[in-house]
Amino acid sequence: MFTDKIIPLDIWVSQFVGWLVDNYRNFFQVIKWPIEQTLNGFDSG
Repeated sequence: MFTDKIIPLDIWVSQFVGWLVDNYRNFFQVIKWPIEQTLNGFDSG
């Protein structure tokens, strides 16, 4: 009965991540630098 009703969650998540990357790449690039610097500071200290 339920074997025919599969929720394609993996496809939905993949499509959503692709949409985020396509539409918000610049935003993620802007916040990447301070986060990397903070983590590098923790790693070297």
